[in-house]
Amino acid sequence: MTRVTFLLIVLSLAVPAQVREEIPDYIILTVTTLQPGAFQDYAALQRELVPTRKKINAWYGQYNQLFGAQAQVSIAPTSLADYDQTPSRFAAAMGEAGMSRFQSRVGNSVAGNQRYLLRTNKELRISDAARQELPILVLSRVRVTAGRDAEFQDYIKTTVIPAFRKAGVRRYSIARVYAGAGVNDYFSFRAHAKVADTDVPPAAPKPGLSTFIDRTILRLNRDTSFAGR
Repeated sequence: MTRVTFLLIVLSLAVPAQVREEIPDYIILTVTTLQPGAFQDYAALQRELVPTRKKINAWYGQYNQLFGAQAQVSIAPTSLADYDQTPSRFAAAMGEAGMSRFQSRVGNSVAGNQRYLLRTNKELRISDAARQELPILVLSRVRVTAGRDAEFQDYIKTTVIPAFRKAGVRRYSIARVYAGAGVNDYFSFRAHAKVADTDVPPAAPKPGLSTFIDRTILRLNRDTSFAGR
């Protein structure tokens, strides 16, 4: 039986529309593979965790993947200092008994996961001043040619962002892998009101600058998301 794959992407760029504007320096991306038949229990666990997440996160957004492997994408801020705390902020909020139950249920559901720590770039983004809800998220990943990072960022600033603005894109940003994978990988996040709006003309390519890896389309899950407090 094929395993169900969940993407738990913690980032700050395609947050629920009503969330406050601040963008953190770091975001976390976790790819979690579930055991066969574990989808319903894992989804229920995510709903039950909302009160705990509200204790430790200023906001939290969760998305369902529309194409490819069945997946969920979760979005929240993080910082390097979070990983120096023992117990973790999550474990402290759960409490000893709650954490024990959580670990038991996760152990029965999850086959494995991969975590990526990403660093945001607050300058390379399109901000939706109205903060209108844009429930559709296009998540893309590229690998920049070694030694051309500054050139790539300039390309995003001078070519990609102007092209997206012209096409009517209202929310867009990028984040670079800080740890967990090759540091030349970037994830981009582009939010839209509906799937039909995602067919945006691409910016003029720059040969040899980067290699496209993949793209997926996600829809906001309002049951497990919350805005800024």
